[in-house]
Amino acid sequence: STLGRRLSHRGIAVCHFSWRRNPTRPGATKGTLKSLRTLQDGAVDVRDAARYLRKTYGRALSLVLIGFSYGGPSVMAAAALSLSGDVASSLGPLGAVLTLATGQRIEGEDGVSYSGLDSVSCVVALARHNVPLLMVHGLADVTVDPSSSASIFAGAPGPKAAVWMHGADHQMRARFDDVMNTLLQWLSCAFEATRSAGIEDETQMIQKAVGDEVSRGKPTRSGSGSCAIHAASHGADGVTTASLMRARIGAEALVL
Repeated sequence: STLGRRLSHRGIAVCHFSWRRNPTRPGATKGTLKSLRTLQDGAVDVRDAARYLRKTYGRALSLVLIGFSYGGPSVMAAAALSLSGDVASSLGPLGAVLTLATGQRIEGEDGVSYSGLDSVSCVVALARHNVPLLMVHGLADVTVDPSSSASIFAGAPGPKAAVWMHGADHQMRARFDDVMNTLLQWLSCAFEATRSAGIEDETQMIQKAVGDEVSRGKPTRSGSGSCAIHAASHGADGVTTASLMRARIGAEALVL
């Protein structure tokens, strides 16, 4: 992916993968996409990718999970399982969870129980451990309504930030450069924390990441998905990715 290549050029390890069982594959039965089994399968794929990264690059690295579309609920579920203390689901240190055009998983919707992996439970788990939630959604998305991300964002009690993109559909191709710049700013901010020991520098980086002009509120409307995991090494000062993001990102949403 373009994001993966740009990050790798900056010395950040990247694992960009496709699902072992794509929920929108030809022949998939109705309801597959939003089933508990499909969500659990996605979380297992994320876990296995994280284990590959850790085995290859180190077990102490801070991870940022990025999920597009169906990948959004999957990375949120993988993070929640890891934070629950389940050794079999552990991902190691988490720096942030970032979603793009994510769908929402609502407990009891269409009779489905998510066993604690619904969107509300996931954001509560993130907040409990001060793991930032970062969200991007196009306001012209007719595949996954942007209100899905807006609802998750509004209900997330922990550190969070969001960007709603005017003129961007589900794939966000019309705003591709803006999306890339937003992601690179957020991720650079997160990973720079591993090398920064100054509070003023950290504050400036967060301000750059979320923008100077902030507007609040829910956006309105004007597939499968993929997932990427990014790892950055700790700096000599021992400052972690999460330490900057937890301390500085508030409940801020920027409309572009």
